[in-house]
Amino acid sequence: MRFWDHDLGPDQARLLVGNVPVDGHTDWQDLTPTPGNALRETSTAISPDGRTVVADWLVAEPHGASRSTLVAFDVASGARRTLLDDAEYEYERGRISPDGRTVAVTRTRRSSPSRPTIGPGAGALAGARPAS
Repeated sequence: MRFWDHDLGPDQARLLVGNVPVDGHTDWQDLTPTPGNALRETSTAISPDGRTVVADWLVAEPHGASRSTLVAFDVASGARRTLLDDAEYEYERGRISPDGRTVAVTRTRRSSPSRPTIGPGAGALAGARPAS
Protein backbone atom coordinates (compact mmCIF):
# COMPACT_ATOMS: atom_id res chain seq x y z
CA MET A 1 0.00 0.00 0.00
CA ARG A 2 1.27 3.47 -0.86
CA PHE A 3 1.01 6.24 1.71
CA TRP A 4 3.14 8.96 0.13
CA ASP A 5 0.33 10.33 -2.04
CA HIS A 6 -2.69 9.78 0.24
CA ASP A 7 -2.82 13.06 2.10
CA LEU A 8 -0.71 16.04 1.28
CA GLY A 9 -2.85 18.43 3.30
CA PRO A 10 -3.08 19.45 6.95
CA ASP A 11 -5.47 16.65 7.99
CA GLN A 12 -4.58 14.44 10.96
CA ALA A 13 -5.71 10.88 11.63
CA ARG A 14 -7.89 10.69 14.76
CA LEU A 15 -9.61 8.11 16.95
CA LEU A 16 -13.34 8.77 17.31
CA VAL A 17 -15.83 6.80 19.41
CA GLY A 18 -19.60 6.91 19.58
CA ASN A 19 -22.75 4.84 19.82
CA VAL A 20 -24.76 4.42 16.64
CA PRO A 21 -28.46 4.62 17.53
CA VAL A 22 -31.33 3.39 15.36
CA ASP A 23 -31.84 6.83 13.75
CA GLY A 24 -28.20 6.79 12.58
CA HIS A 25 -27.18 10.12 14.17
CA THR A 26 -23.99 9.65 16.17
CA ASP A 27 -22.44 12.06 18.65
CA TRP A 28 -18.72 11.44 18.24
CA GLN A 29 -16.16 11.78 21.02
CA ASP A 30 -12.63 12.56 19.82
CA LEU A 31 -10.11 10.51 21.83
CA THR A 32 -7.23 12.32 20.10
CA PRO A 33 -8.10 16.03 19.66
CA THR A 34 -4.56 17.12 18.67
CA PRO A 35 -2.62 14.03 17.55
CA GLY A 36 -0.29 15.73 15.07
CA ASN A 37 1.35 12.86 13.16
CA ALA A 38 1.13 10.41 16.08
CA LEU A 39 -1.46 8.24 14.30
CA ARG A 40 -0.08 8.46 10.75
CA GLU A 41 0.20 4.96 9.21
CA THR A 42 -0.46 3.24 12.55
CA SER A 43 -2.81 0.47 13.67
CA THR A 44 -5.51 0.22 16.35
CA ALA A 45 -7.39 -2.52 18.18
CA ILE A 46 -10.56 -2.38 20.28
CA SER A 47 -10.98 -4.53 23.39
CA PRO A 48 -13.82 -7.09 23.28
CA ASP A 49 -15.84 -5.09 25.84
CA GLY A 50 -15.30 -1.84 23.87
CA ARG A 51 -13.87 0.03 26.86
CA THR A 52 -10.25 0.27 25.65
CA VAL A 53 -8.59 1.15 22.35
CA VAL A 54 -4.93 0.19 21.86
CA ALA A 55 -2.93 2.06 19.22
CA ASP A 56 0.55 2.56 17.85
CA TRP A 57 1.54 6.13 18.77
CA LEU A 58 4.39 7.88 16.98
CA VAL A 59 6.63 9.99 19.22
CA ALA A 60 8.62 12.78 17.56
CA GLU A 61 12.37 12.76 17.96
CA PRO A 62 15.11 15.19 16.91
CA HIS A 63 16.02 15.71 13.24
CA GLY A 64 12.57 14.69 11.93
CA ALA A 65 12.76 11.13 13.24
CA SER A 66 10.03 9.33 15.18
CA ARG A 67 9.57 6.07 17.06
CA SER A 68 6.48 3.93 17.53
CA THR A 69 5.16 3.33 21.05
CA LEU A 70 2.04 1.49 22.23
CA VAL A 71 -0.73 3.38 24.05
CA ALA A 72 -4.17 2.56 25.43
CA PHE A 73 -7.16 4.91 25.47
CA ASP A 74 -9.93 4.60 28.04
CA VAL A 75 -13.06 5.11 25.91
CA ALA A 76 -15.18 6.50 28.78
CA SER A 77 -12.72 9.17 29.95
CA GLY A 78 -10.56 9.63 26.85
CA ALA A 79 -7.42 9.20 29.01
CA ARG A 80 -4.33 7.98 27.17
CA ARG A 81 -1.86 5.68 28.94
CA THR A 82 1.50 4.54 27.55
CA LEU A 83 1.89 0.77 27.67
CA LEU A 84 5.25 0.29 25.93
CA ASP A 85 7.90 2.91 25.15
CA ASP A 86 11.60 2.24 24.78
CA ALA A 87 13.90 4.38 22.62
CA GLU A 88 15.69 1.25 21.36
CA TYR A 89 12.54 -0.48 20.02
CA GLU A 90 9.50 0.10 17.81
CA TYR A 91 6.15 -1.29 19.05
CA GLU A 92 3.54 -1.89 16.35
CA ARG A 93 0.32 -3.73 15.46
CA GLY A 94 -0.99 -4.33 18.99
CA ARG A 95 -3.81 -6.89 19.18
CA ILE A 96 -5.94 -7.49 22.26
CA SER A 97 -6.66 -11.04 23.43
CA PRO A 98 -10.27 -12.31 23.38
CA ASP A 99 -10.50 -12.00 27.18
CA GLY A 100 -9.22 -8.37 26.99
CA ARG A 101 -6.43 -8.96 29.51
CA THR A 102 -3.34 -9.08 27.26
CA VAL A 103 -1.96 -7.29 24.21
CA ALA A 104 0.34 -8.99 21.69
CA VAL A 105 2.54 -6.54 19.81
CA THR A 106 5.41 -6.63 17.33
CA ARG A 107 8.62 -5.29 18.86
CA THR A 108 11.50 -4.45 16.54
CA ARG A 109 14.94 -3.24 17.59
CA ARG A 110 15.66 0.13 16.00
CA SER A 111 18.72 0.39 13.79
CA SER A 112 21.43 2.96 14.19
CA PRO A 113 24.81 3.46 12.51
CA SER A 114 26.46 1.68 15.44
CA ARG A 115 23.78 -1.05 15.70
CA PRO A 116 22.25 -2.08 12.35
CA THR A 117 19.20 -4.34 12.37
CA ILE A 118 19.68 -7.10 9.80
CA GLY A 119 18.19 -10.49 9.08
CA PRO A 120 15.74 -12.84 10.76
CA GLY A 121 14.92 -12.42 14.40
CA ALA A 122 15.01 -8.62 14.24
CA GLY A 123 11.46 -8.53 15.64
CA ALA A 124 9.87 -10.25 18.63
CA LEU A 125 6.57 -10.37 20.48
CA ALA A 126 6.09 -8.37 23.67
CA GLY A 127 3.09 -8.25 25.98
CA ALA A 128 1.25 -5.56 27.93
CA ARG A 129 -2.08 -5.17 29.73
CA PRO A 130 -4.58 -2.90 27.93
CA ALA A 131 -6.72 -1.89 30.92
CA SER A 132 -5.91 -0.75 34.43
